[in-house]
Amino acid sequence: MSLVLHNCSASIDEHIILTNISLTAEPGEILSIIGPSGAGKTTLLRCVAGLQPYTGSITPQQHSVGLVDQQQHLLPHLTAFENVAYPLRIRKIAKPDIHKRVSELLTQFGIDHLAEKYPEQLSGGEQQRIAIARALIYNPQTLLLDEPFGSLDAIRRYDIVHWLKKLLRKHSIPTLLVTHNIQEARTMSTRAVCIVNGTIVAAGNWQELEQSSVDTVKQLLTRSL
Repeated sequence: MSLVLHNCSASIDEHIILTNISLTAEPGEILSIIGPSGAGKTTLLRCVAGLQPYTGSITPQQHSVGLVDQQQHLLPHLTAFENVAYPLRIRKIAKPDIHKRVSELLTQFGIDHLAEKYPEQLSGGEQQRIAIARALIYNPQTLLLDEPFGSLDAIRRYDIVHWLKKLLRKHSIPTLLVTHNIQEARTMSTRAVCIVNGTIVAAGNWQELEQSSVDTVKQLLTRSL
């Protein structure tokens, strides 16, 4: 199912953060959300995740959202396997089913060799792979990525960006990617939405964005060359 936002607006402490945001991410599509710091990108993800009050409409109603940011938030006292299994445990899935689903997903992701390691034993890239597996283990309706590679060095970032892009091709869920790294956005997605001061100032494929007359858009894209 497509993710559709229509005329979504949001305020924090009476300060307007987003104004009339409308966008669509198709099943299996990665849609990049770009823009300067403070533009409202993370607030947009919080609206989709149901963590931020908003007006307007978001379809589908989000009861199942996978969220990954650069902090990973892995539980240090649990192994990688147990971290991925955690969302299923709190949903009271039967233990045999949990073991089967987690084992299959780690194998599919090519990270089954990390199953018994603790977060402190993992590299930054390995931790992020585990965090992504945890976000997808319960088949969310939407995947939200908020600067998910920001804490990684250039080599690890390159590896995980290409790994995740290949992986998400196999899933039919819409994905929103918030990033300041335009080259990363270009690699991950074919379309992007640019938000400035809480409003969409440009949207489309990268060729269409390159033809934008909006100064902020031109500056963002020029910086990535």
